[in-house]
Formats: sequence, C-alpha cells, structure tokens
Amino acid sequence: MTNMYHQSGSSPAATLLMRVRTSGRCPPSLIGEDRVTRGDDFEAIALRTLEGGASQGLRLRSDGDAVESFELALKMARGPENVSGGLDMLHKARVIEMRRCILLAIVGSTSSSSASLQRILKNGYLIVVKSWLDDILNSAVGELAYYAISLSLIRSVAPILIKTDTPTNERCTCSYV
Repeated sequence: MTNMYHQSGSSPAATLLMRVRTSGRCPPSLIGEDRVTRGDDFEAIALRTLEGGASQGLRLRSDGDAVESFELALKMARGPENVSGGLDMLHKARVIEMRRCILLAIVGSTSSSSASLQRILKNGYLIVVKSWLDDILNSAVGELAYYAISLSLIRSVAPILIKTDTPTNERCTCSYV
C-alpha cells in the first residue's frame, strides 16, 4: 500500500534513502541498501516522521505522531543490540552508522521553529547525541571516517541550539566549539 510519505512503486527504505541522498546531508558512503535491515522497519518509521512528498526533503512533520515516530527511530539507533536479524557486529555497526546519520540529517533539515523539533529537543535528544559521541570516542560504533563525518553532522545541530530557548534536560551541558 502506498501512502503520502513514500513514492508509488518503491519501498519505504528506497524512498527514505533517496530523500537522504537528495538532501546531501549524509555522506554517500554511509547510505546504502546494504545497511537496511529487514524486519525492524526503521526506514518506514523514519519516513513517517517527515513531511509528505519526496520534494519535501527531510523536514519533520509538525504533529505528535511525528515526534513519537522519531523517538522510536531514535531508540532503534541507540546501538548494535537494537538491530534485528542475524547480522555480525560489524554489519550491525554499519547499520547504526546509517541510522544515526539519517536522524542527524532530519534534525539538521528541520527549522528550529518546528514544534516537533522543539519537543524532540525537550525530550532529551541531545543526551542521546552525546552518547553517540561517546560511542565514537570509545570506538564502539563506526570507523575513522565516520568520526569526522559525525562530528560535522552534529555541528549542524548547533544553529538550532543557538536559536532556540527550549529547555533541555538539565544534565546536558553543551558547548559549541
């Protein structure tokens, strides 16, 4: 069944990957069919967070369902243990790299005035991103090229933080270099 969030005749995964590639916000080496897992529907869930139509890019929809879907996708990107299937740990780490890149790209593509983005930030998104940085620094997920890519993508969150007065979790102290 086709819905307004993905193109007719293509899978949700193919549609999401096309939108991510078109956005230019994720390095092509991190986006690929070989990083899509079957059975957990991450791509379909991430696609449900976006404004309809391929021309809309990666902007979050402004409704509660988008926030709930984003938070579910965020949980699916926490670590290799959240990847379904009988994949080896290296392949699971590659899946997590792509998932994190996609979520960072969605946040970076969404206006800081978005009510959905404000709610996601308030719900602790920055705490999760900090844990991703910890994973990178501890070499738990990713390869050397991913470290630099992740840091540059995380910097795309900085303008949102600078422009917003949304209170975030008090445990998170963030500084921009």
